[in-house]
Amino acid sequence: MYFAPPDRGALFRTLNAATLCLSLLGVSCNRPSSPSTAVATSSAASPSSDVCYVSAHSCEKRCTDGDAAKCNALGDTFEQGRGVPKDAAKAETSFVRACRLGNYHGCAGAGRLMVADSNGMERTERLSQAAPFLEDGCAAGDHRCCAVLGIMYDLGKGVEHNAARAAALHETACNGNVFAACALLADLYEKRDRPAADLERALALRLRACEGGEMPACAFAGAMFEDGRGVAKNLGRAREYYARACDKGVAAGCTNLGWLYREGLGVPRDLPRALQLFEGACSSRTPRAGVNLGQMIEKGQAMRADPQRASELYRLACDAEDLLGCNNLACLHKAGVGVARDVPKALVLYERACTGGLGLACANLAELYDVGNGVRRDKTRARELYSKGCDLTNPRACCMLRQSGHQPCKEQDH
Repeated sequence: MYFAPPDRGALFRTLNAATLCLSLLGVSCNRPSSPSTAVATSSAASPSSDVCYVSAHSCEKRCTDGDAAKCNALGDTFEQGRGVPKDAAKAETSFVRACRLGNYHGCAGAGRLMVADSNGMERTERLSQAAPFLEDGCAAGDHRCCAVLGIMYDLGKGVEHNAARAAALHETACNGNVFAACALLADLYEKRDRPAADLERALALRLRACEGGEMPACAFAGAMFEDGRGVAKNLGRAREYYARACDKGVAAGCTNLGWLYREGLGVPRDLPRALQLFEGACSSRTPRAGVNLGQMIEKGQAMRADPQRASELYRLACDAEDLLGCNNLACLHKAGVGVARDVPKALVLYERACTGGLGLACANLAELYDVGNGVRRDKTRARELYSKGCDLTNPRACCMLRQSGHQPCKEQDH
């Protein structure tokens, strides 16, 4: 059982969830990023709805008469409930009419209401309807609508998946200072086996997003500094960016900062500080923080050992798809520490984590088959699992694989 290093997958998930909430579900994209980006036509003039505050009826009449700006203002009024009861259906109707009359703020408003409901929940069945309206809003210079479209093309939601189109839209939105789009564009540059220049570009984009207030990007930039991806390894810079993210409530930043203090990487080893950071991140329901906190509690580091509480944290993490949480819970069931001894349950948990791609769990599962603990002894199956664990870069699995072939372990296997 090992302490969990920074969870890169969790950072990806955190960042993507944040940007999806910000751009796809929660952002209001009926305002251009700057006045200079608005369409320079009389019908797409200021989207102000001040007149509707006085009389929605007068706006409705002028909208019916073909005043695109008043249709857009009326949509804004009904959406926000300014002087009238909120009415999403009337708001959408008004925005659609504004769009058809040439007001591209109305296109953006209509697209937004088709993408998400009033609670910010995705309206999956209407995304295809939203796409053309968002296209018009993006073309008019509303960069946030470009970002929404980029996510849709990246995920293949409402439109056919098109990675190149997604990247182009994220680039446009990022250049328009939609910093969530900068972070998403960085994701595309930081795919596996990409050249060093792309990693450098990814880091630059994350730093730009971080400076623009997209705080999960700060945590991801910290991970790149810690790992030396796209830049020379620099634990001091890693700590700086983790701390910036953590100070703004990004649990992944706190988790990874806690890891540095736990291991004494770039900072003096400080177990109480690590414990504090893990507890704070765990309270935000961050699975990897729960795993790290559970390991400290299990081993009695900076506090009294409490394997039962540790098992509860591992279970919560495992339920949230943190594979190391599943592995560690399996270890406790195998040993009967903090929980009832239950080797068959440990077998299921190891299998789950191994299937999910955790090499350590593959090695642990292989050992059960190797010695016939809780399962029929099966050397062939054990070797297959050691091989899989080794392919997943687990040193112990590589060592046991060599031993099963009557070869000594190499120094780097330990």
